[in-house]
Amino acid sequence: RMDACAPVALPDSLLLEIFLQLPHDAVLSAGLACRQWYAVSRDEFLWRELFYRYYRIPRSVPRHPAAESWFSEFQRLFDCIPCVEVQTLREHHDQVLHLSFAHRGHLLASCSKDCTVKIWRNNLEISLLHSSSMRQFNWGYTQFSQFNVDDSLLLVSGVYIGPHHSSSGEIAVISLADFSLLSRVRNKPYDVFGCWLNETHLISGNLYWIGNMTSCSVLWLNKAFQDVESENVNVVKRLFKIQNLNASTIRTVMVADCRRHDSPDLLLDYEAQAAAPMPPRRGPLVFDLGSDSEEEEEEEKRERAVAEPLCTLPPEQDPSPGLEDVLDNLFEGRGSPVISERQLEARVARFLGKTRTRPADLAVADGTEQTDHNIYLLFTTGSLTYSPHQIGIKRIMPDQMTTSGPVLGEERSSDEFFDSLDHLIDIHGHIIGMGLSPDHRYLYVNSRAWPAGYVISDPMSPPPIAEEIDLHVIDLKTLREERRILRAHRAFTPNDECFFIFLDVSRDFVASGAEDKHGYIWDRHYNICLARLQHDDVVNSVAFCPTDQELLLSASDDGTVKLDGLVQREGGCDVSGWDRASEAEREECHRDGGGLPSLWNSFFTVGLNLSSVQEASDRFGFTRHYIVLSAWRCERRQHSELGGVAPPGGEQQYHHLYQSHIPTNPLQKALLAVGSGIAALRDPYRHDMVAVLGETTGQLALRRLRDEMRRDPEGCSILQERPRIRLSTLDLCVLGSLPEGSLGREYLRFLQRNKVTPDSRAEVKFVDDEELAYVMLRYREVHDLMHTLLGMPTNMLGEVAVKWFEAAQTGLPMCILGAALGPLRLSARRLQLLAGTLAPWALRSGRGARCVLTVFYEQRWAQSLAELREELGIEPPPPLAI
Repeated sequence: RMDACAPVALPDSLLLEIFLQLPHDAVLSAGLACRQWYAVSRDEFLWRELFYRYYRIPRSVPRHPAAESWFSEFQRLFDCIPCVEVQTLREHHDQVLHLSFAHRGHLLASCSKDCTVKIWRNNLEISLLHSSSMRQFNWGYTQFSQFNVDDSLLLVSGVYIGPHHSSSGEIAVISLADFSLLSRVRNKPYDVFGCWLNETHLISGNLYWIGNMTSCSVLWLNKAFQDVESENVNVVKRLFKIQNLNASTIRTVMVADCRRHDSPDLLLDYEAQAAAPMPPRRGPLVFDLGSDSEEEEEEEKRERAVAEPLCTLPPEQDPSPGLEDVLDNLFEGRGSPVISERQLEARVARFLGKTRTRPADLAVADGTEQTDHNIYLLFTTGSLTYSPHQIGIKRIMPDQMTTSGPVLGEERSSDEFFDSLDHLIDIHGHIIGMGLSPDHRYLYVNSRAWPAGYVISDPMSPPPIAEEIDLHVIDLKTLREERRILRAHRAFTPNDECFFIFLDVSRDFVASGAEDKHGYIWDRHYNICLARLQHDDVVNSVAFCPTDQELLLSASDDGTVKLDGLVQREGGCDVSGWDRASEAEREECHRDGGGLPSLWNSFFTVGLNLSSVQEASDRFGFTRHYIVLSAWRCERRQHSELGGVAPPGGEQQYHHLYQSHIPTNPLQKALLAVGSGIAALRDPYRHDMVAVLGETTGQLALRRLRDEMRRDPEGCSILQERPRIRLSTLDLCVLGSLPEGSLGREYLRFLQRNKVTPDSRAEVKFVDDEELAYVMLRYREVHDLMHTLLGMPTNMLGEVAVKWFEAAQTGLPMCILGAALGPLRLSARRLQLLAGTLAPWALRSGRGARCVLTVFYEQRWAQSLAELREELGIEPPPPLAI
């Protein structure tokens, strides 16, 4: 019993002080020493301190309301982040611009500059379902897509190429039942994108110029089917007509259904803003999110009042006094104009907008009207320059939800030409993307800020924008912003080349692309960056699976779509080599009184770590009598090793020869070998135990295999190029199209028949040589190919037969042990079959065949399986039903 072995019974308070000085993985390791240490290692106060220290979160931020404990919350942020690359899609031939999931998560769509929209099936793995090219409709490229509420229709938006250069776009509606094109709707400018209002109606835009710098944006409601049943049924209806000043336009429309807000409140700084006086109500309710204090806000107002021209007067200021005199002087030729033509146009436009705009419904704008129908249209706009720097909000009334009713504004009086906005939020920067939380409570906005104290003297020359991308969070229930802006991603393009960076929000996380070749993931509650996703070029779009936030897609200018997830997809295939021990498994050893067999199942999962606790004991003045810990190191690799951000705590604790390396000394390797061997004997399907056993006992065999690979030209190429056999490197569609009997076709059939994946092979951890570690990894990744070459299934009899072949081929002690002890678990009939037929055949083939690790299988997918067996010297498998 482990309790009886402890030479010193330290008080709990002293243990807690020691654990407070350790990193979290060392605390977990120490908790496996005995029941007392385990109890202290799960102390809530301890994990609260570790949580705040590791993630560098201000202590004023409380724990997530839904969290059960600090330990589980630490584990959620550490283990539940979709930052492991699972699959790479390369079917697009140009930059991939946008991704969207169906609401049920079973389908997804991607848009690209290759002018196609591709629809994918999200099952055990993502596979291409349909691809439509829009070039036949004179599209330049596709840029945006959205599924309707019941996932029966797909809205696709793109850039239309006409006879003259313009900003026109078009929206296409595709039926997901048969992928037929149902309708096409003109959309101008193209970056209005369009969106669904309900299952059957979508919103588009059009732009009409009424001056050099003044225009009018009209938002239309369109029926998706456009099947006119009678002359009295409308398929198009005008929703809103909004005036644009200073060359600005309405862009990026989206619909927010604010009838339900069922998520817990984020930690918003309401107090200071709620105490601030509200501006007098004249026109839309304007919220300013650019200044950090009232003093800065007043200073900026004073600066703008002096420096800005008349074209940037606020909409509340009445431009009419003196305007008639100016016009009379111009018309009658008396004197020279005191303002420029552009300033005159701006003043006239503001005057017409003020006198010809329907007044806002004050009850709606103030939020005092409570109804069961709170559907809002959100979009980007502007008033100072053409760059989108404001967010407009307009309520959609119940009678506007269908195309029935008055057409083309028949319900308006003759002097009400424009619609007013209910709310206007100024971001003070170039908005490059927006996204709603799943419950539509919070609006997340990507923007690149303007310099403090900026002055806009020319609407066509906006201020320079920052390289950092700010992610603002706006509560649509209170229209207040969270002051702690999320920031980690960057962009580098100037104003005139600035493009969209689409973001997405899940229940707990928010993700965004960036121009620094990475995607980023933040936690919504704590506002911390948790991971960084690697691409080879700009990351344009990200998308969470609506039904599983632990799956995240990212699209890049490198032409790829990457799927990032966790260790294992729920209900699907195993996509990683990690074998994370569950909390229940780690507690089992303590319920059993710390007995040796139960303890070793957890103890020998990963290895030993003694130095951290010894250093802490020295720090407190203890003598090192005998502090030996059964260390459970976190099997999950650090985020920094996964292409993510480095842990907030700073540098790594251990030196690694390669990414997943865990350094161990000879004694530790011996203990690992014994423990993993016992665990593997108890449960031969414990692949993690088998992997540890192979790594800790196979040094000599691995060197011999490496030397054989070096002597073989093909094997030498493998050592130089280091190919990997994973879902991200396999083109399953190509393998499925290969001829019958080919290696690739048979290998794919083996994977599908046995429901296995090459990604289930564990990373090497305990081999203290980088090249030998790759040899071991290569052996694991070609194991399924051994089954294919030998024609063996994955049951116990087939595995034992493969182990006899591999033992003769590789000489790895793990294989020899498996070949010798595996038959003990076979029935009498299968044991007779093994001894009489399969074992002799496997030994002959293993001894006589060329080393299977010297074959570059990735270059031989099209080769006949029978020819490859003959080339390698492998006898055909016995014609037995096994």
